[in-house]
Amino acid sequence: MTEKLNTNPEAEEQITLAGDFGKVGVLAAELRESRIESAREDVEFWSSEYKEIELAFTKHEMKSIGEFELWEGDAEDAFSQMEKAEKNAEFKDRYERDYAEKIAKVKPAETIEAKAGDYYEIRNNALIETVRRNENEAEREADLTDIYKLHQLVAGHILACMDFETRKNDPMIYQLNRRTAHNKLIRGLNKINHIAEKYGEKRLVFRDFIPNDFVYDSTKDRNSETNARANYDRSCVEAYVRNAFSKDFEKADSENKETPRPERSLTAMFHESD
Repeated sequence: MTEKLNTNPEAEEQITLAGDFGKVGVLAAELRESRIESAREDVEFWSSEYKEIELAFTKHEMKSIGEFELWEGDAEDAFSQMEKAEKNAEFKDRYERDYAEKIAKVKPAETIEAKAGDYYEIRNNALIETVRRNENEAEREADLTDIYKLHQLVAGHILACMDFETRKNDPMIYQLNRRTAHNKLIRGLNKINHIAEKYGEKRLVFRDFIPNDFVYDSTKDRNSETNARANYDRSCVEAYVRNAFSKDFEKADSENKETPRPERSLTAMFHESD
């Protein structure tokens, strides 16, 4: 005679639920991995789009600000789509992100970002006029101060590069001062762009730039993409302000020619690695 086995329905239900939760967990993990993979493919796609637009721009003769802004709009859209995808790509660090981007391909002076410097006066004046209509005095004055400060930051950058005495006596301090001045310039430009967004005005440049005062680990930098990106953004800002403040740079170059330095030209010093 076969005996009936005693069963515990609650225990069986718990085992079933545990199995179901396990399956759900596996499916969730697979879905997450799929989304990350898709986002990383999007990063590479939009990075390629951005680079193709920039490359095509180098071969195009610009005839008006309206025409320029069409190109700028296309580059801005591709770059923003790339950054949007990066938020979902879950890169573990900047090195992995920069390796996926690989954007430092066009000569900085030939970029859309640099060309925007030709329209600095138009955009800056429009922004100032809008900010002046802000009835909040404290906010208005703070924003105007940041806008006006850009010229001072450019001057500080030029002076740091032209500090030949320090360069001769203490090269390390010279490079530190030069790097600090340049990074202040980058952050100052980014800040004005954020002010423009706040007031609904056209940004001076369509994207933000990355300063190079982060702690750099060359062992994590595959193919030196992060180093290239930092130098690329630095040089793009240099090219932008050279166009926007051409008279200041022409004066600095002229003064350097009047007191020639055989070891290095001023133009080369502006673009040497920080």
